[in-house]
Amino acid sequence: MYKRIDRRNFSGRAHSLKDALRALEKIDVKTLEENYYNIFESVLGRNIVHIDKVKALLARSGGRRSLLSGSGPSVFCTFENKKGAEEVLKKIPKDKRAGIFLVKTYKGGIYGDNRG
Repeated sequence: MYKRIDRRNFSGRAHSLKDALRALEKIDVKTLEENYYNIFESVLGRNIVHIDKVKALLARSGGRRSLLSGSGPSVFCTFENKKGAEEVLKKIPKDKRAGIFLVKTYKGGIYGDNRG
């Protein structure tokens, strides 16, 4: 994946890391989702089919926007509250739930280490 990115010679993008971090601090899910960006999604090649299936499943179940986590293989989506996440999880057929987890952010905030 990293070699694919190097070969593409990417430059600039319309998403703002500062805006995403500010949204995390304010728990502003809408702004956070507007600034989701993962360069790896553009170089997945044939693996995009699997990722797109997971993203489609989340969307059909009520997840607003999902994104590849890091260089993969995980996909995540965010929710404003636990209840919203639980509602989406309930809508996913039980036979499709293998490997799907409901998680929450670490109490330490965006850095995960209680920097304050």
